[in-house]
Amino acid sequence: MGKRGPARKPSAQKKRQGTYRKDRAPKSEVQPASSLPSCPDHFDAYARAYWEHYAAELNENGLLTALDGPEFGLLCQALGRSHRYSEILEAEGDLYVTPTGFTRIHPATKLRGQAEKLITQLAPRFGMNPSARSSIDIQKPAKKDDDELFLFGQAGPQLVKDEKPKKKRGRKRA
Repeated sequence: MGKRGPARKPSAQKKRQGTYRKDRAPKSEVQPASSLPSCPDHFDAYARAYWEHYAAELNENGLLTALDGPEFGLLCQALGRSHRYSEILEAEGDLYVTPTGFTRIHPATKLRGQAEKLITQLAPRFGMNPSARSSIDIQKPAKKDDDELFLFGQAGPQLVKDEKPKKKRGRKRA
């Protein structure tokens, strides 16, 4: 029997979300290096193109590490197969006529469906659909606002001695 409940979130994701608790954290969690895995040599042109298109951005956002390479490779191969089968169906059509005169669905239709099913299973693991992205909180460096810059001695608003700050216009509310 499989594991019950939702999959555990990594500690790094919990820290980014602010829900990390040391007492509930695993004692020894794997911390993979954030190095970008290289594209396997056996990939066809379609899978290689998808790898080159997505790998750098996913790695930059911390969603792809060297340990994730094989699973990301499966996703790229599925994307490539889906693309290839779509081109075949566009050229030959969704239906074909057998030698006996019956009309059948093209075999590439089923193969494309299998590839798309695999894509829908693997893509969320890398934040590659809107609902998956909404559950991932990636912290970007905060931009310093004017108040912070002024308080810590860096650039801020400069007042001339005779100049008074402008008052807000409008009526006062009771």
